[in-house]
Amino acid sequence: MALESIFLILVSVGVFSAALGYGIVPSKSLPFMYGISLTNKNMANIFRAVTGLYVAFAVFWFFSAFHIELYFSAILSLILFMSGIAFGRITSIILDGLPDKIIVGYLIVELVLLSMGYFLILGIS
Repeated sequence: MALESIFLILVSVGVFSAALGYGIVPSKSLPFMYGISLTNKNMANIFRAVTGLYVAFAVFWFFSAFHIELYFSAILSLILFMSGIAFGRITSIILDGLPDKIIVGYLIVELVLLSMGYFLILGIS
C-alpha cells in the first residue's frame, strides 16, 4: 500500500473519530472533553455542522486512499483543512491567550499533518 494511502486512511480515521467524539452528543462530550457546556440549540447546531464538515472530509480522504488518481486532490484538501484549523487556533491564541493542553495538542497534530501532507504532495506532483 502506498504511503499516501496509509496517510489518508490514518488521518481520515482520526478526524472521523474526533468529529464523532464531540459531535454526536455535544451536551455530554463537550463538558467532559473541554470543560464547556452548550447554552442553547444554536451552539449544538454549530457543533453538529462542524462535525458534518469533518465527516465529509474524512470520508473523501478515506475513499481517496484507494484511488491513486485522487491522491493529489485529497492531500491538497487535507493541507487546506489542517491549515485553516491551525490558522484559527493560532489566531485565537494570539487574541485570546493560551488554551488548555488538549487544544495545544490538537494544534501540534494539525501542524504536523499539514507538513506531512505538504511533503507527500511534493512527491506526487
